[in-house]
Amino acid sequence: MHKLKIILLLSFISSANFATSIISPALPQIQHIMHLNNNNISLIVSVFLISYVLGQLFYGVIAGKIGQIKALRWGMIIYFIGVAISLISAYNLQFFYLLLGRFIASLGASSGLVCTIALINNLYTDKSKIKQLLSYTILSFTVAMYLGAYLGGVLTAYFGWQATLYGSLVHAILLFIFTFIISSIEKKSTLNNITSISSVIKNQLLALKNIKLISFSLIAALSGNIAYLYAVESPLITHQQHNFNLSAISYGRWNCLNAIGMILGAIITNQLLKIFSAKKILIYSIIIVFIFCIFSLFMQKFLHPLSFFTITTGIFLFSSAIYPCAIFYASNNSTCKSSAAAMSSFINMLIISIFVTIIGLLRISNFDKLFVGLLIYSIFCLILCYYMKKTNLRENYQF
Repeated sequence: MHKLKIILLLSFISSANFATSIISPALPQIQHIMHLNNNNISLIVSVFLISYVLGQLFYGVIAGKIGQIKALRWGMIIYFIGVAISLISAYNLQFFYLLLGRFIASLGASSGLVCTIALINNLYTDKSKIKQLLSYTILSFTVAMYLGAYLGGVLTAYFGWQATLYGSLVHAILLFIFTFIISSIEKKSTLNNITSISSVIKNQLLALKNIKLISFSLIAALSGNIAYLYAVESPLITHQQHNFNLSAISYGRWNCLNAIGMILGAIITNQLLKIFSAKKILIYSIIIVFIFCIFSLFMQKFLHPLSFFTITTGIFLFSSAIYPCAIFYASNNSTCKSSAAAMSSFINMLIISIFVTIIGLLRISNFDKLFVGLLIYSIFCLILCYYMKKTNLRENYQF
C-alpha cells in the first residue's frame, strides 16, 4: 500500500486536534475583544468536545451503513459548514455564533477519529502491525497540534483571531480532497459487509457491555485530557500568569518543544512495542506522567517559559505511549471493528469532555486546572489498572 495514502489517512485522525490548536493562541485575544471571563472562554473548547463525543456515535452508525470513506467525506463537508458559521462571529462579535459554529465543525471533524481507527483495524489481520500503525497516530496528533498552534499564533499576531477560522476552512477543504485520494484503502470485503443501521446500533450496544473496551477507553482518555486541558489552559497561563507575557506568535514557537516530545515519544513507543508488552509501556507511561505533574506543582513558584515547556514536553513525550497502547486493546476487542472503534472513541471523548468541562469551571488558577487536573486523572488510571489486574481481566488484554 502506498505510504502517501497511509500518511493522508493518519491526517484525518487528528483533524479535531488541528481545529482545536489553531484557535488556541487566539483565545486571549478573543477573550479581550468579546469581554469574556475565563469560564466563558473555556466553553470554546468544551462545546467542541461535547459535539465531538456525539459525533463518535453518529459516525459509528453512518460508517457502518455507507462505509468509512463516505462518512469521512460527509464529515469534512459538515466541518467546513461549521467553520463558515463561526466566521459570522468575526464580523458581529456575537459569542453565540462562534460557539454554534464550533459545535457543528466539531461534529464534522469527529468523523476522523472513529473512521480512521476502524480503517486501520480492517487493514491488517496481524495485530502487531495494527499496534505499530496506531503508534504512529501520535505523529499525526503532534503534527496537527504543532502546525495548528504555530499557524494560529502567526495568523493571530499578523491578521487577528479571525484569520484562524480561515485557516480551518482551508484545512476542511484539503481533507475533503484527501478522501478521494485514499478511497482505495477501504477494502471491498468491508464494503460488502455494510449492514442495516439497526444492526450497527445493536453491535454498538453489545460493544458497550464489554468491560475491557470501557476500561481501556477510560485509560486512553488520559492522553486526550492532556492535549485538551493544555490547549485551553496553557495560552492563558503563558499570557496572564507567572509574568510570562508571551505573545501569540511566541506561544506558537515554544510549542515546538511539545512537538519534539510527542515525535520522540511516538518513535520510542514504536520501537518499545517490538520489545516489551503494551501493558508495561502503558502502566509506566502513566506513572511518569503522574511524577511530572507532582514535580510541576512543587516548581510552580519558580516557573518561567523554559521550565514550563520542559515539563509539558516531558508529559507529552510519555503520553505518546498511552493512547496507542490503550486504544489498541479497546478498539481491537470486537469482530465488528466499526462498532468497537465508535464505542471506544465515544467513551474516550465523553470522559474527556466531562473532565475538561468540570476542570474549566473550577475556581482555581489556570495552572492548577492543568496540572492538578492531570494529576487526578493519572491517579484514576493507575487505580483502574490495579482494578483490572485484581479482577482478572486477562486473556490477550491481561495486566
